[in-house]
Amino acid sequence: MTHFTVKPRLAVRHNIKTGPSKFELLLALFDSRQVNTRKVEFRTDADTLYDAVITSVEREDGSGESWNIRGYLSEKKPGAKIPSPSTNFEGYFRTDTRKGSLKFA
Repeated sequence: MTHFTVKPRLAVRHNIKTGPSKFELLLALFDSRQVNTRKVEFRTDADTLYDAVITSVEREDGSGESWNIRGYLSEKKPGAKIPSPSTNFEGYFRTDTRKGSLKFA
């Protein structure tokens, strides 16, 4: 009998230096079609750009500015250190400061 060991994948976390406005986030979630999906752009503190499709937004607190987000990367930008453009992510984002973090699994 052969035994296989599965190693857990480590999540990679990036801090968001700049991200979408609240309106851009709203449009990305509610005004997207499967054929022509709206994307948002995140820039990390390492100056890496990620184009992302937002699939879920959850209110993090009662401020109306603090969000838990989920989605996937739609395009690999030059210098981006991700396995593929369809990489899923989850994260935390504040629309008033446009800062937060993304975690890629």
